[in-house]
Amino acid sequence: MTRTSGHSRRGAPTIIGLLVATALVGAASAQSLGDLNSKLPERKPAPAAPRQAPVAPVAAEPAAAEAVADEGRESTARRAMSAEELAAQDAATERLNAGVNARNAAAEARDRKSDEDYQAALAAREARIRADQAAYDREMADYRARVRATEEANARAQARWQADVAACKAGDKTKCAQK
Repeated sequence: MTRTSGHSRRGAPTIIGLLVATALVGAASAQSLGDLNSKLPERKPAPAAPRQAPVAPVAAEPAAAEAVADEGRESTARRAMSAEELAAQDAATERLNAGVNARNAAAEARDRKSDEDYQAALAAREARIRADQAAYDREMADYRARVRATEEANARAQARWQADVAACKAGDKTKCAQK
């Protein structure tokens, strides 16, 4: 918990508030506390935490020794809190974490769905490309077959014509072109 108001949660001045007050007084330290308070800027008290239902005390467990050892690592603010305040803060933290986890899970699901949609679209595109290529290959094969048939027919017609011309030159007037 960050304290910026110069007062603790219970309304008592903090060290920073006292230092500011001392700095304002400076050489005039003989002035009354009321005069000091009048020189301090107005500060709004922090909103009170919502009241939670009391938490049933937990039976002592072997882990209690570990909790005492961990107590040295707790922040000063947490050590100054009552059990109800700690429970309220922990419950609020759990609610916030649950919300963050839910939003993260939703974002991950959206990303997963987006990736699946992309992969499906990519597969459909590849299938269309393969189908288009197969259709193109079939059409090209048909075209080449038509070209070959036409060239063969033209070659046969050319050979007949050349044979008729040779027969006409040899004297067979029935093979000569009609005028």
